[in-house]
Amino acid sequence: MDYLSGIITVFLAIVALHLLTEILIKYKNIRDEKRNAYLVVLKYMTKCELYQRFNGQEEHSNFSQWLTTYLTMKEYTNIKYAINNGDNNTIDLIAINPYGQETYIMCKLESPGNSNNKTSLSLLKELVGNMVANSIKYGLFITMCQLDGNVLDYIAKVKVNGYNLKYIDAEEILKDLSDFRPKELQKLIQPI
Repeated sequence: MDYLSGIITVFLAIVALHLLTEILIKYKNIRDEKRNAYLVVLKYMTKCELYQRFNGQEEHSNFSQWLTTYLTMKEYTNIKYAINNGDNNTIDLIAINPYGQETYIMCKLESPGNSNNKTSLSLLKELVGNMVANSIKYGLFITMCQLDGNVLDYIAKVKVNGYNLKYIDAEEILKDLSDFRPKELQKLIQPI
């Protein structure tokens, strides 16, 4: 009888551990689904807030100021507004990246209703065209839209030709905002 009760005890312990594991996995999945839903809402709210604050010509300087603070927190230095001479409205900012190279920066803020649209490949081609024309090897594209496969392929092709093109999208901006400490976040909110 002791042998049989030992086997039953081990069996019940295994079943209990299995059930406990299943409950923990379901709890983790529910928690992850809630977190992901929260992030989707947060991303949309961030896009709406940025668009509402910085839409329009008079707000462009405020957006550039916000971006300057954001890029400074990402260790960019010597950030200057690009001088647009009429035919070059592609470059918004010029800065020194964290590795010490001069970088052309293009920023495109889309309406939240259009934020699920894909980024136009022609925008990146304009940025690279300006980089080539001025012998600048580094570029940064900041957008609230998604990047499709064609854009990502183009970025890879440009790199093969000796140009380094990076991008920051809404996902990275949200990640950065959540990673910045409250003290640093205060600096980012001040210009607004």
